Amino acid sequence: MLDFIVDRGKWIVIGVVVLFSIVAVLSLAKLRVESDMVQYLPQNEPVVQTFNKISEDFEGSSVAMISLEGDVFTPEGIAAIAELTKALEGLSELSMVMSLTSAVDAKSTEWGLEINRLVPEDSIPPSKEFCERLKAYLSTSDLYKDVLISKDGRATLIVCRVADGVDRAKAGEKVREVVEQRKGKFKVYYGGMPLQMVFINELIVGDLGTLMPIAALVLAFVLLVSFRNVQGVVFPLLT
Repeated sequence: MLDFIVDRGKWIVIGVVVLFSIVAVLSLAKLRVESDMVQYLPQNEPVVQTFNKISEDFEGSSVAMISLEGDVFTPEGIAAIAELTKALEGLSELSMVMSLTSAVDAKSTEWGLEINRLVPEDSIPPSKEFCERLKAYLSTSDLYKDVLISKDGRATLIVCRVADGVDRAKAGEKVREVVEQRKGKFKVYYGGMPLQMVFINELIVGDLGTLMPIAALVLAFVLLVSFRNVQGVVFPLLT
């Protein structure tokens, strides 16, 4: 009788463990990686609350920046920036895209204020003379010098804003995908919270992919030393 109870109880325990293991595995699909580093900080801290307030009011954490380094002021460079800008503007996840080819310039004239694009759409691809004039003008512009272009004219910035209600990490992934497809000969640098979240997510997932097998091997070794049989290693690992 006692053997029957023990034998039956053994299978009940195994069944319960297997059931909970199945539930745990099915729940893995709901897990997500939190790549917003601000969420790891105490949310009741004044500094964190101030940061969150500023981010909410000025949407600073929703801004993604792409820096392109290379031959910017050439017909090919301007055309590549224009193509990339158009592709980014086509993303529904973004509410604003500003680049060298989409930015506007305001000039004071004798008739008032004249507002035009820095690079008119009908002038793309531009001539070499136009590129030289544009470079010379921007190098003296208080509005765009050291902001939209670098001092040496070898780098330019594209600024994007993620639309309200859109997951910033997913928007960052879309932005990077478009940039990588259309960056041409430019060397690319990424900045801003949406793109940082993409890289943080990749680092976390990459580390998990490396550390989890190592942890499993260490655990298997400890179980083998402890139980000295295959069952003592396999069943704990499976559950």
